[in-house]
Amino acid sequence: MQANSYKVGPYDLSAKQHSLFLTFQSLINKEALKLFSACGDQIPLYTAESHLIRLLVAREFNTQQALLMWQKWVEWRQTYAAEKIQEIEIESELKSGKAFWHKKDKKNHPCLVVKTRRHHPAECDMKSMMKFVVYLIEKGTKLADELNPDGKICVLWDRKGFTMKNFDRRFLGMMKSMTGVLQDNYAERMDSVYILNPNWFFKAMFKITRPFLNQKTKDKIKIISKQAELLKYFDSDCLLKDMGGTSDFVYKYKNWVVRDEDGEEPKDEDLKEATKEIMKEEGLKEDAGDSSGDEQEK
Repeated sequence: MQANSYKVGPYDLSAKQHSLFLTFQSLINKEALKLFSACGDQIPLYTAESHLIRLLVAREFNTQQALLMWQKWVEWRQTYAAEKIQEIEIESELKSGKAFWHKKDKKNHPCLVVKTRRHHPAECDMKSMMKFVVYLIEKGTKLADELNPDGKICVLWDRKGFTMKNFDRRFLGMMKSMTGVLQDNYAERMDSVYILNPNWFFKAMFKITRPFLNQKTKDKIKIISKQAELLKYFDSDCLLKDMGGTSDFVYKYKNWVVRDEDGEEPKDEDLKEATKEIMKEEGLKEDAGDSSGDEQEK
């Protein structure tokens, strides 16, 4: 830590930033006392220093904007009860193996592996899907706080094997909802999102969803076209074998084991037609998916 700097949570602050933090902290303490006077045991959760500084950093030290973000976060947690989600509520999602925590990247951030080929729209509903996402994030942030002072996570999203059977017309709605949950309620928790095997379908959908991402989120996205590129960010033993690593990990939930079948990348004309329909509905040209979007690794 530099001289004349102040350590708050994972951040080194200047004297001015520290002063703004103290002002913000005082505002929050007063708000929390008013909101939770009848249940004081909740105050520590909602006034935690590490979370307050993340909110302030997310809003570039604008205390009023950070206060609004805190108020919305409190309302969301009180309504959603994120910490109380039970496995029985999301058992079908857990059995799918579509997303799970597996080791970490080279910056010591726990990694959420997402396998698109394991998503089957007919077997899940939007409510369960969102609960599953929140459940995973809650688990991941706890892991992150244990592993790294910055408390951040990363996502490795593998799109290999995606076909029409994985196509979900609710995709855009889900992406908007998930992005909103992450940006609004888990401020400064995401370090990087690695997109592995980004085919034409991903590029088309990414063009549509880009406007709903803030610039900070866009800057965290790394497009990985070749498995070997992942070794810049992960040690080999932290990557699954089908991603170019040496990890023998096989996902299982209770006695339910999930494995992927090997095979060539599918060519799905029905999927292309469905994509064209979505592009048309969104007012975009059909060739939008042919562009890489220039979102290559940063």
